[in-house]
Amino acid sequence: MNVNWDVVAAIGQCLGALATFLAVLVALRQNKPKVLVKSGVYDVYRENPITFETEKVASDRLYIEAVNVGLTPVKIVNIGLRCPRRLGVKFLIINPEAGVLPRVLMPSESVQVWTPTQNLRDKGINRFDIGIACDSSGRLHYEKARPWRALTRFLWWHFAKPQGKKPTAS
Repeated sequence: MNVNWDVVAAIGQCLGALATFLAVLVALRQNKPKVLVKSGVYDVYRENPITFETEKVASDRLYIEAVNVGLTPVKIVNIGLRCPRRLGVKFLIINPEAGVLPRVLMPSESVQVWTPTQNLRDKGINRFDIGIACDSSGRLHYEKARPWRALTRFLWWHFAKPQGKKPTAS
């Protein structure tokens, strides 16, 4: 059997080029900022230090948290909610306490903002599971969703009927 070593060398060279290309893709993907956004409506309880009983401080607060799960630092400048198209406003930005935003998140750090849900319900927002975080480059990071929830979220964004007052851009 006669082996043509030129063909073997050409195949090896092609495989080496493919491996180099894949290594570059992996390296570029690792340096991409990754932000995990979580939101939920919770009641706030506090334990009384004298009687050791829990008491409700506030009810129906919307908390939105952004966590840097990537390897590079990310500067979060705004956190808010996505609104349905028919309201005429794309996003409602939540204005947190002074000094919370903007904030540079190192890997595995988080920032959290909250607002009472009654203000949002008065503006016609009745879904609070569509949190967004905006970084300094203008990139929006959405809350991840399973396929069925993503489909219902899409339908709500595009076809929801407004209820209550029309929100103003903030």
